[in-house]
Amino acid sequence: MSTGRMTESFEYAAGAGTELSISTVAERPREAEIMFAVEAWAVNNSLSRQCWLDLQLCIDELFSNICLHSETPPSSADKELLVSLSLKKEDNLVILILSDTGKEFNPMDALPPKLTAPIEDRSVGGLGIHLVRQTVNRFEYSYKDGKNIVKLFFHAASQNSVRSFYR
Repeated sequence: MSTGRMTESFEYAAGAGTELSISTVAERPREAEIMFAVEAWAVNNSLSRQCWLDLQLCIDELFSNICLHSETPPSSADKELLVSLSLKKEDNLVILILSDTGKEFNPMDALPPKLTAPIEDRSVGGLGIHLVRQTVNRFEYSYKDGKNIVKLFFHAASQNSVRSFYR
């Protein structure tokens, strides 16, 4: 397993090719570091282009929501909001687990946006979680040990892998 630290607040560990683990503080600038590590992992695991694009969309949306809307609970000893991300490829399945130490928030409880309403009648928010729900094959949520845990499942295979982007 290789481990590393890209900055003071970003750590990652890559297993024997099929696993990736990242821990960082919930700050928007960390997203670029996350995407860099995830992209390298996607290339090494020959993910389909569609799977890579789906991963990007879901990580961007969920990490952004954590950074912008979450906060540490008053009872938390940590002053910083922490985020952990892990990816694992099992056969033709990619599993993304994203957890944070923020206040409990179940994205499954978010109401779907009113997509047919005129734009001026729509409320702000909810579209990103809706897109995540529509993108993944399965979406699970739990709150355990003071952490929000989102588990997403994607199909990995396709004729065109993300590796072909770099040829």
